[in-house]
Amino acid sequence: MFGVSLPRGYWCRIDHSNPDGAPVCLRGTTTLDPEQAVGWIREAARDVAWMLDRRVFAKVWAWLGDHPGAAAAVAELGSGRPFDFQFGAGQYWWTLLARPVSLLHLTARCHCLEQVEEAPIRGYRAGL
Repeated sequence: MFGVSLPRGYWCRIDHSNPDGAPVCLRGTTTLDPEQAVGWIREAARDVAWMLDRRVFAKVWAWLGDHPGAAAAVAELGSGRPFDFQFGAGQYWWTLLARPVSLLHLTARCHCLEQVEEAPIRGYRAGL
């Protein structure tokens, strides 16, 4: 019997927790290399940063400016370890994550908003 290994990919998503604590997938994707995965997570953080209060925004902005930290995240993913970045305050939290996965060629790209009902954020500001 021949052993078949599936190509490695990276599953990325951004979740938002509602006041009731239930996470809602805002969007997600798969990528073929860890640098693309970290880039996608950083772009997702930029997309929600405008909604944050100053303290949380400063944390996200500092993380976005940490280029050695981004390179370390790429290395972590490339070695098979997951990467998460979480920010928020009070009842409102965002979690950005990337996970190494094995990909079938037919499922090399997925977008979670196509698979789940879209949940609008409605302009929540962290810390309120």
